[in-house]
Amino acid sequence: MPTGKRKAREHEKAKMRKQMDKAAANPPEHLRSRLGQASRISDAIASDTPHSNDKFLQYMDDEEQQLIKPPERGPAGGKGKAANTDERCRDIRARNFKYWGLKHKAKQIAIAEGLSERTILRYFERMPK
Repeated sequence: MPTGKRKAREHEKAKMRKQMDKAAANPPEHLRSRLGQASRISDAIASDTPHSNDKFLQYMDDEEQQLIKPPERGPAGGKGKAANTDERCRDIRARNFKYWGLKHKAKQIAIAEGLSERTILRYFERMPK
């Protein structure tokens, strides 16, 4: 059974939700013109999708919101290592295409290739079927 305090809190939350719905239904003009438009930061990210190993993305705080530093791939931004890993991943994927992407088969592939199961799971994410 809810207490009086809890009922009052729920009542306040319901009032706030009503106010927020009313505000969202009738936004001010300066917001209405920007609704549905992507920001420059999201455009930059979408055009060059960051990799899960990216160290950081830095942006300027000015009006332009330009990228200060492009994202680096890998621990030192080593594109050679990434290329070698992609090639090795492609080879393993070609040899085990029937079971590629099946997480319950990762251990079997890892034993056959002489790698760890965790590496194979990373390769699944890196190069999906």
